[in-house]
Amino acid sequence: MNVKAGTLSAALRERTSTLHRQAERTGFVGALLKGRGTLDGYASLLRGLLPVYEAMENALATHTKSNGVGLLALPAVYRTEAIRADLEEISAATEFEPPALSAAEHYAERVRMAGAGDGARLIAHAYTRYLGDLNGGRVLRTQLAKTLSLDPKALSFFDFPDIDDVRAFVASYRARIDQAGESLHNRDAILEESAQAFRCNIALSEAIETQVAARCESGSEAVNA
Repeated sequence: MNVKAGTLSAALRERTSTLHRQAERTGFVGALLKGRGTLDGYASLLRGLLPVYEAMENALATHTKSNGVGLLALPAVYRTEAIRADLEEISAATEFEPPALSAAEHYAERVRMAGAGDGARLIAHAYTRYLGDLNGGRVLRTQLAKTLSLDPKALSFFDFPDIDDVRAFVASYRARIDQAGESLHNRDAILEESAQAFRCNIALSEAIETQVAARCESGSEAVNA
């Protein structure tokens, strides 16, 4: 991966490298990557991420005219509608409605706070989620399809129909992050927010794992597709 030293994206990558590894190894995401995902867990993940993306995309929309954060307001990566579509597909097939999680609302509130003022800290959340979706999302999609035999209609979260070349788009999005960073003066705050973003993801993943375990113990877990 070509990330220029000294750029904001390089600094974000360095600041979150340890947390990134932790996020891949813990909670529901860790179980999913090991082939132990469940359908109700996936539905809960989508349900938990929905308010996060709603908050982020609403906040980005308020900064579209900014020479900084506005560079990252690209509808091609927005995930809100895709998540809603997947949840509807899963609900229709299983009649399972995942409950709201406090970890998800805490995460969404963190994003809303990041969007205040000049919105600079939104850069950290866009970096964490959108680049993660574009890069690691393909791995998660493959694992979900393999483990749960899900219909592609339930995996639109991982599809980017308006992006022809994902690799090129990722490079372009990183360049936009770097360009946005050059116009802002609170780089340290953005880096700290990126760590908080990963911690929010980890907390959500762990909350989902706990929820799934509780459902298994009660004998009411959703049947794998």
